[in-house]
Amino acid sequence: MNGKKIWKIIGCGFLLLETLPMFSQISVRLPSEFSGQEIDMKFHGKHYKAPVNEAGISLLRLPETLHYGYAFLSGPLGNLTVCIDSKAPQTIVWEGRNSYRFLGNNQAINEYLNDGFLYRHSLNYLDNDTVFIEQWSRLYETFSRHLEEASLPEFFSSKERVRLYYVACNLLLVYPIRHSLACRLENYVPSLLYYETLRKAMVENPEGNIFWEYRQAFRDWISQETDYFHPRPTNIEKLEVLMDYVQQHVSDSLLASYLVDNYLTWHVRHFGIDGVACHLPYYDRKVKDLQTRQEFYALYKQYGQIAKGCSAPEFCLPDTSGNSVCLNSFRGKYVYIDVWATWCVPCCKEFSYLRQLEEQLKGADIVFVGISIDSNRKSWKEKIAKEHLTGIQLYSGKEGSFFHDYKIGLVPRFILIDPQGNILNANMTRPSAPSTLQVLRSLTTPK
Repeated sequence: MNGKKIWKIIGCGFLLLETLPMFSQISVRLPSEFSGQEIDMKFHGKHYKAPVNEAGISLLRLPETLHYGYAFLSGPLGNLTVCIDSKAPQTIVWEGRNSYRFLGNNQAINEYLNDGFLYRHSLNYLDNDTVFIEQWSRLYETFSRHLEEASLPEFFSSKERVRLYYVACNLLLVYPIRHSLACRLENYVPSLLYYETLRKAMVENPEGNIFWEYRQAFRDWISQETDYFHPRPTNIEKLEVLMDYVQQHVSDSLLASYLVDNYLTWHVRHFGIDGVACHLPYYDRKVKDLQTRQEFYALYKQYGQIAKGCSAPEFCLPDTSGNSVCLNSFRGKYVYIDVWATWCVPCCKEFSYLRQLEEQLKGADIVFVGISIDSNRKSWKEKIAKEHLTGIQLYSGKEGSFFHDYKIGLVPRFILIDPQGNILNANMTRPSAPSTLQVLRSLTTPK
């Protein structure tokens, strides 16, 4: 049966109201003091939320159409992972932080998934890549042995072995950044051995599509692979290389669909839509899931509002004295906007380059505007004084129209607006980039 039909009696007849899907239920029990809070569960890319009632119980319900996988629960006492493979009910008794019990379906499996073994078995990221790869090569065997010792049903173990392989791959993929942080290195690049090891390890397995570890591993590996073997200077060129790689080398159709959507979505969210249109036909061929397509094209439409040539959204923001300064007051001049925050290290590294840029373009028809997204205005003012920041300094925070209209995500972010108030580049190059001065000089020098 695909659902339950609910009837309502009207006079002597019956009216069919709707067909409701059957549900799989997960019950979460917490101490009653957490009533009114919320449990969030992510399962196959969708979020399911339910409040905690006065008795400390939260009921999460999944539609009848279920696919095997792991659900990730977050709540006031932490995070948990549960295996979902049927409509049989499951219960989680959450007694305190890192203190819980599983009841009902998949009890032993859920205990295994939350025993912390994978996180306790750490690798030494201080080692050079040759030594690290040697210890990493034994990791999957260690994970598999722990799984066998748990003596879990084969329907679970056969799939879990696939997941564990890509868990291990992800721990290798994070080596460059973790080694850089552990050894305080800048611009670290591993040896060729590291990339050759990854090439041998990263083998497609369509059974892995039910696990985020599989998709994430390929997403990050292809990014590293193309950056190392096919480096490109601009973000749009990097996107082109990624899309070409997927088209030429990825045979798993579900994985390819995920990668195409992920790479394009990430690029649009952080760098806008300029240059992206040529990839849309390929996107349409590879990505078939209706919800995924709707979300991407909604995002594409939003960022189209700040594409090159569009009218720049108006804003009025306070300066350090509390006076309101509006974008339209700069009409007739180019406006180079620096979006920054006091806690952003890359933002602060650009300050000295920005001062040089202002000096080199002194007297030109250009205005330099700094806009802070800090939550603390006092910290913002102190940073301006400490760094001797010049130009026009304004405050936005993360709640105002500027933050949302200009789709601010990563900082630093630089925006260039022309004298007519139109967007020239919503993701302009940084002051430290040599091309920035060249572009601005070409625009502001009288012809």
